[in-house]
Amino acid sequence: MPEKKAVKKISSNSTYIAISNSYAAAKNQKLLSRDAQKLEAWLISQIRPRDKAFMPYRISAEQITDLFEVTKNYSYQKLNNVSNELLTHIIHIKEDNIYKKYGLISSSAYHSGEGWCEMSIHPDLEPHLLNLKSGGKFAVLELFVSWSFKCIYSYPLYKYLKSFLHNGQDYYVIEVKIDFLKQIIGCHKKYPNYSNFNARVLNAVKNEFKEKADILFTYTPSVKVRKKVIAVNIEISRKEKLPTNLQDLSDIPGFKNTDLDRKNIISNTPLDNSDKSRRVAKYSDIAKELIRLGFIGDAEGYIENEGRELVEEALEAFNAENLRNVKNKVGLLREKIRALKIKKEIEKIDIEEERTYGENIFLGKLERYKILKTNFSEDYKRFINIPTNSNSIDQEILQKHVGIPLNEIPLPILKEFIKWRVG
Repeated sequence: MPEKKAVKKISSNSTYIAISNSYAAAKNQKLLSRDAQKLEAWLISQIRPRDKAFMPYRISAEQITDLFEVTKNYSYQKLNNVSNELLTHIIHIKEDNIYKKYGLISSSAYHSGEGWCEMSIHPDLEPHLLNLKSGGKFAVLELFVSWSFKCIYSYPLYKYLKSFLHNGQDYYVIEVKIDFLKQIIGCHKKYPNYSNFNARVLNAVKNEFKEKADILFTYTPSVKVRKKVIAVNIEISRKEKLPTNLQDLSDIPGFKNTDLDRKNIISNTPLDNSDKSRRVAKYSDIAKELIRLGFIGDAEGYIENEGRELVEEALEAFNAENLRNVKNKVGLLREKIRALKIKKEIEKIDIEEERTYGENIFLGKLERYKILKTNFSEDYKRFINIPTNSNSIDQEILQKHVGIPLNEIPLPILKEFIKWRVG
């Protein structure tokens, strides 16, 4: 008989959700209902740092009643509807420049008469939800914040924006396209006009974050094409104080802090807005330099896209100039990076053309030699005895190929031979 898997009963003591940055930035095929968002958050909150694999997760009728704010008699029907929604929901996660499709749960079973339901998270999601410490940066969300939202757009944006604030970071700036934000939320077919998206999504979520979330954000249009806003700059920061709806972990009976909890619970230390160096402490030296010049957006992402060596070289040339009267330093630096990139592309083309030209000349000379119809073996013997080939090392290499047909001679030797014989 197959070994029976341990079942984990869903606990009310779990207070955070840990997800990979890739999961936080996943594109949603459709917009989940608020109840489905709540269930997703609750399920993921059951995974602990030391778990080696997913378990079947069991939720009781009483918990369903509290979670969805419905009567006990209606709890099964409600859970059935919500679990069906999650079973059919597809997310697209970017992995090595490829978007892969996943579903959150692989199965759901309600045990009639016993008052509980058992669900399984899809095992393919393990890299994004298990053992996250070893995988690099990840997002830690507050469960009670995730539950408290009323606006249907707040939870997906909360996941995405929180993924930029890691342990020790209080502030981050990103530049993101409107279409990409819509795909993350799951409303890519709605709000074709920026004014509607701004009013019903961005502004609505921003206002709800002020009241209920542990982070804040502000935004400004950054890129326009024919007066249409296609991208925004978003400034994300931690709140100085936690919202009143967010429970303190020490007030929850029986809760024990894990390593992950201790390292990622939000500090009540006020954010010193004047301490600019603290804001950029987690950036590389090049990114810090860009930010100090006034760069707005994801500095590290920009460096990665343009090429770290290229940006570093452009910065060195930029800093060597007299910039006293330059107002838009970032604009000038971007132009230098662009010009340097074009220069390097031209150099690469020149090198390739020169190589091709040299190859074509060699092939032409080779054909001219073949037309001569001379004895290659005799020609080669004369070639190895010319004065330039008289040193012992050259002789040793050349002697190895005596008697070998023309088409089997190594290319470097053949090129020297043709140059000697044809010119």
